[in-house]
Amino acid sequence: MAAAAASTAVVGPMAAWQLSDSTPSSDNGLLGEGQLREGLLRRWPTAVCEPASPQDKRGFAELMRDYEVSGKQLGDGAYSVVMRGRCRKTGEPVAIKMVPKALDDDAADYKRVQADDEVRREVEMLKRVSMHSCISKFEAYYESKTHHYIVSELVTGGELFDHLAEIGSYSEKQAAALLQELGGAVALMHAQGLCHADIKPENILLTGEGKLKLVDFGLATKAGVKSEVRPGTWAYWPPEAWDVGWGGSLPADMWAVGAILYVVLAGCHPFDPAGNATAEEMVGSSLTPTLTTDPNPGPSPNLSPSPGPGPDH
Repeated sequence: MAAAAASTAVVGPMAAWQLSDSTPSSDNGLLGEGQLREGLLRRWPTAVCEPASPQDKRGFAELMRDYEVSGKQLGDGAYSVVMRGRCRKTGEPVAIKMVPKALDDDAADYKRVQADDEVRREVEMLKRVSMHSCISKFEAYYESKTHHYIVSELVTGGELFDHLAEIGSYSEKQAAALLQELGGAVALMHAQGLCHADIKPENILLTGEGKLKLVDFGLATKAGVKSEVRPGTWAYWPPEAWDVGWGGSLPADMWAVGAILYVVLAGCHPFDPAGNATAEEMVGSSLTPTLTTDPNPGPSPNLSPSPGPGPDH
């Protein structure tokens, strides 16, 4: 699973890509501009790699000027790839998410515009909320004719989901500490009238010291905005999210926080203890819940990755 969240750009699913397998890095482990372009082209063969025009190349050239990009891939989502990098000025390690603007020559133009707007909206959200210590810190943003590049702090402790799958459920003391950190991050967003809209264990990373970092603001939006596309992951939707026209809300974020609290204490999803419910079964369970009452003290065999985005995506 991706170490940082995948973009919500509407460009269609793509096969897994390993840059290090196809594009060897230099002796010092860093990628040159040509190597990175070659890797991006291998990852998205229908994308036109960086144009020759100096004006079109500006975003890519500025990225390479300010940051070194290593051959180490941190994550690979359907719509983005995340690479490890380092700030040339400070030497601090960073994560660099690379999102293509258009991959398919047959894609409708409105989808390309929507994808670009979503990435830019994510950047604006990060600028507004990343001052919180429990939200992944935004570092920089670059845009070229063919790609978006979002630079953020490097979080090395892995996903909360993987941590739960490895060690099992939390004690009440541990869960309370996690809830305090997550609640603080969500409270900052809500104080600005913003909702995350996709809070789930996979979007919570842990630092090497075990501190929580909320990530993936690609679906974040102003509270109460109606939309034909219901944002988020249906396993963490509240019942009202199944209504047409629902577009995210502050209470929906709190519903997801409550579901995560249950997951970390019980080791399974409150409305899918077996880890195999369909969307229809999940909404039925959330409307007429029958919750399991025995917390799982060890690693849970029923803890499954969250399903993909809602059926509207």
